[in-house]
Amino acid sequence: MFTVTYDKVGVHFPLLGGKCSRLIYTLRDKAPMHRSCQDNLAEALKPYGLTPDDVHDAFNIFMNVEIDEKGCFVIKPPVADNGDYIEMRAEMDCLVAISACPSDTAPTNDFKPKPLGVEILE
Repeated sequence: MFTVTYDKVGVHFPLLGGKCSRLIYTLRDKAPMHRSCQDNLAEALKPYGLTPDDVHDAFNIFMNVEIDEKGCFVIKPPVADNGDYIEMRAEMDCLVAISACPSDTAPTNDFKPKPLGVEILE
């Protein structure tokens, strides 16, 4: 659906199951009402008639994750710097929802949610 045309950082997490949800915050952090990427994506897609169940797994740009010897995800601190970016070309019409990860409980964002810039070019 997309071709990556530029990628300075090269650290992403495209595997299945790669988005936070209220269930993850409930089980991991005992914070059932914590805002999640699932919430952000569902909210962005709602005007298109889609439900939270329609939100599929995410391509986590700049998310630094390793898989340990037991096959478990290990979230590491980010390696991307302010101003880093990835450039992609859509190869077909796509409906895309974007979430700046709201995590302040895991190393995903160095424990500090940050803004995200998006630029769409013709």
